[in-house]
This record gives sequence, C-alpha cells and structure tokens, in this order.
Amino acid sequence: SERSTFDIYAFDVKSGERELIAEQASQPALSPDGKRLAFRSWDSSRRGILVRELVDNNTWLWINYGEAARPSWSPDSGDIVFPSQQETDRAWRLYRTWGLEFDRVRRHGGDILGRVPAWMTDGRIVYWECPLGKCGLYVMQQDGTNPVLLSTSEHDTAPAPSPDSKRVAYASSRDGNWEIYSVDLDAAESEGPESRRLTNSAARDGLPFWSPDGQ
Repeated sequence: SERSTFDIYAFDVKSGERELIAEQASQPALSPDGKRLAFRSWDSSRRGILVRELVDNNTWLWINYGEAARPSWSPDSGDIVFPSQQETDRAWRLYRTWGLEFDRVRRHGGDILGRVPAWMTDGRIVYWECPLGKCGLYVMQQDGTNPVLLSTSEHDTAPAPSPDSKRVAYASSRDGNWEIYSVDLDAAESEGPESRRLTNSAARDGLPFWSPDGQ
C-alpha cells in the first residue's frame, strides 16, 4: 500500500545524488555548526522532535510530544525553539529549550500564542502571532520581549531570516496565490512593516530558504 508519510533526504547539488537521512520524518533543521540535524518524527514509536548527531548518526528524542513541530536552532547550536499544540486547549504556543529541558516562551507572564518560529543569527526570534487581531509576522527577543510587527496578514507564514539577520523571506497567500515576499527588518523597526513581493507565478511558491551568502 502507499506510504502516507514523509522522509528526509540529503541532496548533492553538484552530483545530483541523494541520500536517505531519516524515514517517517519531516521539517529538517540543520544546526549552525553543521553537527546536528533536528527534525519532526512521524514514527508512532518515537513521535516528537528528534536529533541526529551527524558525526556518528546517533539519534535521540528531545521533545516527547507528537504535536511539537518545526524546530529552529539557536545561533550557538545549543537550543531550539518550536511551536506545539500539546496543551489541552490545542492552541499553538511557542516553546524553547534550555539544555535538555524546555518551557513556554512568555511575555509579561503570559504564553505567546504563536507559530512557525525561526531563530535569527543575532539571537532574536521571528514568528507568527495574532495579538489583539493584529495578525502577522513579528520579531522579538529570545525571552519574548520587545515584539516588532514585520508583516500585516494572517496568511503570512514560513519566515526565513537571512544569514545577516537583516531581512526575512516568507510565504503568503495575501494576494490570492502562494508567493514569496521579503521584509527589511531595520526599515520595519523604524518605519513600520512594508513587504516586497519576490515571485509572481501561478504555481504555489512557499518555504523559502536563503543561500549561505544571503543573495
């Protein structure tokens, strides 16, 4: 029968060859130092966020909740931030690790009801939130403070910070079709959110990712 699951592969751009990295897995996140791969496991025996040590391929379970998703590494490759619906109300919340432990990211004592967090190289976190009806992408300090609005549509998602933390690319269906947009963080902080559309295609464009040189 057809497998209703995902697998993770490594693809060599020059040779065109691919290598199976993990079965029943998705949402791979390579640590900045290149030593670990975090990913979401769909294996019924190990649901949650797993980490593979790329030196010896040892794989271990970090977050033991099947709802935990989309891990993103801290700049020092020591921790991850992720969204999860593991609480009884099933609302999306942001979580982060401190070593092997993890807890909710909070602001003024309250949970941040956010999604799709991505840790930036300057230590801040970009994510989606909808506080008081002002939906869009925000950037905040890693302790949850000082949120700054970057975009203004509830349909903005999959933020990808540039390597220099000056821009964020993201996917959105705000114009009726899934396209890729970008926003300049310095301009958003000083003048307010103003995004630039990068693609114009009838296809569904999504899940942007930057080249190492940020170009």
